[in-house]
Amino acid sequence: MRILLLADIHANAEALRAVLASPEACACGEVISLGDQVNYGPQPEETLDLLSRFAAQGRKMTLLMGNHEERLEHIGEERFRAYNWSLLRWTASRIGRRKTWDVREIRRAPYFFTHGIPGNPSFLMDAESVKEVLDALPEGCRCLVTGHDHAPSRTLRHGRERFNPGSLGMNEGGEGGTAPFAVLDPDDPIGPLTGYTVSYDPSRMKAIYRESGAAGAAPEMARLCLNQMLHGEKRNMLTFMDHVKKTADAMGASFGDESVWREADRTWPQNEGVTAGVFWKR
Repeated sequence: MRILLLADIHANAEALRAVLASPEACACGEVISLGDQVNYGPQPEETLDLLSRFAAQGRKMTLLMGNHEERLEHIGEERFRAYNWSLLRWTASRIGRRKTWDVREIRRAPYFFTHGIPGNPSFLMDAESVKEVLDALPEGCRCLVTGHDHAPSRTLRHGRERFNPGSLGMNEGGEGGTAPFAVLDPDDPIGPLTGYTVSYDPSRMKAIYRESGAAGAAPEMARLCLNQMLHGEKRNMLTFMDHVKKTADAMGASFGDESVWREADRTWPQNEGVTAGVFWKR
């Protein structure tokens, strides 16, 4: 039975709808979503509804815990009251007690399905650490299937493999308006893991961010996420976060202060001097 692999949907129902309508997705009898089903995007409820309806057509559906689902489990803690978590708090207010994940990870030899690395959904691998993670895979597992890093990737090492289909909702593969996913076909002797990409129209997303209330709750972060959907630039979000940290250091303030994010938004070169407040009114 073919398995549809989704990763990092991030509440982008427009992209998810395009993927689920593809012939490759429709031919699958099982779905594994590798975490980060929600947050960042403006459509958490619609995203969960789409996944539920797709499963109701007779498919087995398993949602893994991503780092965003893990944070939602602790949303009431003091650390999530800072301004930088505004979009996460907005997401929590929209989904309430709805279930966003089923299990932390799946071990189904020779595959190990997880979000970041085994035991840690927040760990972001780089070229060096992925080697150590592959070497440490449990006995009988030779393929680690992950999300978290938003760009599609494949790493081979000593007969073991790490495969990432890429972020369906926040693709960092270099092209905006594209949604990557993968299909695992255990019966394919040539290559059981195949990546695919479909196009969708992200032009509606600005209006959806505004109408949903996400842009009002977190104007700077929502704008950053929208630009990621539109342009697909690699590591753009991490680069902006580094800019926020440098801004905080220069101001002698905390990373989570609202004034820091306002200033970082104003001085971010890609924004061309247009503040998020002005951007969302256009």
